Amino acid sequence: MAEALGAGLEKRPETKPREPRELDRYERLIEATRLAGREEEAFELFWYGLGHYTHLGWVLGEYDRGYRVVAAFSRTGRPEDLATRLGLRSRSLLANDLALFAQQLGLLAEARAIRRLDDAWKQSLADPIERSIGLRNSGVLALALGRLPEAHALAAESLAEASVAGHAVGEMFSLALRATAAHALGDISAAHADFADATERGARPLVSLGGLQHARHHLKLGQFVEARERANDGLAEARRNDWNEEVAWFHALLGRIELAEGGDPTPHVDEIRDWTSRTGEMEFIIEAHVLAASHLLALGDPQAALGEAQIGLLHAESCGYGLLRIELLIALARIRLAWPDAPEAIRAARQALDLAAQPGCGYAWGEADASQVWGEAFFSNREFALARRAFERALEVRRRIEHPGTSETERWLARLP
Repeated sequence: MAEALGAGLEKRPETKPREPRELDRYERLIEATRLAGREEEAFELFWYGLGHYTHLGWVLGEYDRGYRVVAAFSRTGRPEDLATRLGLRSRSLLANDLALFAQQLGLLAEARAIRRLDDAWKQSLADPIERSIGLRNSGVLALALGRLPEAHALAAESLAEASVAGHAVGEMFSLALRATAAHALGDISAAHADFADATERGARPLVSLGGLQHARHHLKLGQFVEARERANDGLAEARRNDWNEEVAWFHALLGRIELAEGGDPTPHVDEIRDWTSRTGEMEFIIEAHVLAASHLLALGDPQAALGEAQIGLLHAESCGYGLLRIELLIALARIRLAWPDAPEAIRAARQALDLAAQPGCGYAWGEADASQVWGEAFFSNREFALARRAFERALEVRRRIEHPGTSETERWLARLP
């Protein structure tokens, strides 16, 4: 059966398959080859024929197909039983891809379990470059989960491994990840230093995920010109290289910049939703809800905004996206204020604040913005003593992290009787 399915298919095509029918043929061939006991050959067909995550993910967004193909290499369904007949390096490569596919589909708990296993496997391989890549991928996942101290520590470990190997690209991306975690934790000076160091290592502005992270750093600080410049550069490079996964990243960032500047993010939301309707990439399904909810609220339509926020929050909670969950709760509090429903706004803001401030998270920007809307909700409910406490907390954090909304909080405090 494997021989019949493989007729006319190249094992290492120079141009990787793109059409669904051809992808289907490769998938069936890999399955038949694996079931025939030729696991090494099946691995090579996935890696060199389908192009593994680099092609299936970055270019095509075929996350479900990739997950399905790689997960089938485990006869029990457990990651520790993945491709047991292969050498450890090949098993580690498969595990890394399986975690990436799972993460894109919103299976964050499963992705984390696979990452832990693969980080141990990579330690056994004693290959510092591979070890650095694995730790960095684990750090990116920890960020999505809202485990910021863990993400910072993993980025530091990744940087150390890349330095041992003298791998400048690995150092650059590890520094950008550590900067992103430091920024989220509220250590802005450390974030500035690491982004500057990463840029120097690359001898040019950061690209790909590093460029996205640096642009979001600028956006949070209210530096819209720099953020837009980096986002446009990142989008152009992604299109030039056919990195379609990254196109969605930069559209989401440009949508956020539009919102921050009082513009219309709808064209960017449409681009994101076109991508997610074909791929099922869960983080950007949620991201589109965040953007749409904020825009609808700005347009004065709290009812439609509420629907977008609630759907996004449901996805974030069920999948485990920690920072997006906090952001959506803050958005929900603002929507309830506009409704108006101050008690529900107070509840949503307090939930966001508790999540952001817990030790395993430490999301300073979430703490600042949740405290701010919490204070506004207490003010609306005429609970002025509680509003003062909330605004004072928001002001302390906003000053510490160089938040562009610091003067807003000061004005609210001045309004209190």
